[in-house]
Amino acid sequence: MPDGILVVLDEAYIHYAVSVERRSAEEAYRKRKNLLILRTFSKVYGLAGLRIGYAIGQPELLAAMTKLKTPFNTSGVAQAAALAALDDHAHVKRCIEANALERKRLSEGLSKLGLRPVRSEANFVFIPVGPEAKAISDDLLHLGVIVRPLGWMGFAEAIRISIGTSQENDKCLEALGRVLEKRAGKSEMAAR
Repeated sequence: MPDGILVVLDEAYIHYAVSVERRSAEEAYRKRKNLLILRTFSKVYGLAGLRIGYAIGQPELLAAMTKLKTPFNTSGVAQAAALAALDDHAHVKRCIEANALERKRLSEGLSKLGLRPVRSEANFVFIPVGPEAKAISDDLLHLGVIVRPLGWMGFAEAIRISIGTSQENDKCLEALGRVLEKRAGKSEMAAR
């Protein structure tokens, strides 16, 4: 990429991606004046409600960004929480391990329901469910389970399920099983 074009690398899920070498991106920014790496405290650190993150880049690029930011764009509480989170390595490790365990369990449960979840290293699973993806999402919402239909991203036949606690994932699998069973029954009735 030519130096005059800004390259933004969004690493929101980088802590979960065990197969990715994080250091390579961090080292690349030292060599490239046009590389900006964005990270968030919303995912593995669990600070989504505080709306805080950070950027890694060349000083000149960061200085230009600072000119564009609004005053008081983060609170002192958010900043203090973010700094504390950076030092809480045990919490991050627990979150990564729990996410990996529950992601595997959720993916296996989805497979048992006849679905084919795409292999993931994030804190969510992408699942192709067919042309009724939006309707399935709506049915799940009525059962108290929130999933994201992905039509807005160009995947009209897929949903995204965030990894939750063991209990939340059990509730999701149970509700999804009920929805799929109900929809299969409707399809059989329509075929008659």
